[in-house]
Amino acid sequence: MQVDRMEIVKLWFDDYVLGNYNIRSNPKMRLKYQHAFRVQKECRNIATSLNLPDEQVFYAGVMGLLHDISRFEQLEKFNTLSCKKSIDHTLLTIQILEETNILKNVINNERFEEIIKTAIYYHNKKEIPEFKDKLTDTFVKILRDADKIDTIRVVIVKFESANEDLEEIGEDIYMSFLDEVVIDPRLTRTKVEDYIKALSWVFDLNFEYSFNEFAKFNFSDRMIKLNIKNPVILEKMNHILTKIQDYLKKKKFSESQND
Repeated sequence: MQVDRMEIVKLWFDDYVLGNYNIRSNPKMRLKYQHAFRVQKECRNIATSLNLPDEQVFYAGVMGLLHDISRFEQLEKFNTLSCKKSIDHTLLTIQILEETNILKNVINNERFEEIIKTAIYYHNKKEIPEFKDKLTDTFVKILRDADKIDTIRVVIVKFESANEDLEEIGEDIYMSFLDEVVIDPRLTRTKVEDYIKALSWVFDLNFEYSFNEFAKFNFSDRMIKLNIKNPVILEKMNHILTKIQDYLKKKKFSESQND
């Protein structure tokens, strides 16, 4: 059964991570540990929504669980999640997967082993090439969407729970969003701009499931709860909300689809 095989991968993941790293004393490691299981679930959900065969749904789940396994080593050695300040974690993940033979042991399909490694490499890249192989293209986009869905969720909760006064929103960030551009993280200067950057990932989503999950965040209600007092910031955030709603409608999804 596929479920049993997925449990084997989860046990291996736990043995590898908990056996090598003290995640209890490192909040960032704990966050990445939890992130791995949520992305695993989202990858399976997206693959299922695309009516992929059960075997490929299993592969998608494996991909999601293992996609960030190098983050623990990155934090252990460099105490940062910034690849620019340390290492390209996607390359290290691929190295770990090859050294441990985990993909070969649980998948034993050379084509999909390569597809998964390709998807892992591109899951955090700003742009992706046009893949001639349809399955490679699909798996790359599955992982990118699943990773974004969970990260957006985390960013939203963290931002809202901070309950801070919203700082300035730069005109460059604001206009980029209205132009439906995924905001470059190097351009953000404030926490609210980091929040808007995460919202801009909607412009890089690919699948109906992903848009529906994004719509479930229900930004109309969330914007009210932010209780924005600065009229300039309020106007900009309302325009950003309108852009999100218009974009989802353009993609034939809306915030009302949240059952």
